[in-house]
Amino acid sequence: MKITPRFTYKEVAGNVEETEQRYDRMFAMEQAVANQCVEGFNPTPEYLEDCQRFINGELTHEQLEKNIILRNQTESGFF
Repeated sequence: MKITPRFTYKEVAGNVEETEQRYDRMFAMEQAVANQCVEGFNPTPEYLEDCQRFINGELTHEQLEKNIILRNQTESGFF
């Protein structure tokens, strides 16, 4: 599965540092999803939405981790 950016390069090119950080986040998330698929896991739509929000800068890495952990604990019956 490929996560597609919400903005085009021209829309964010005014701030090169922000663009580079966004690209780094997108690359990291694409690698994470690819690794999960190789391991036999299917990312949920909620997980992919959180990844997209992280790429867009709407979530911090810590918030992304917290969402993933809480969702997994809830789905597995720990809470």
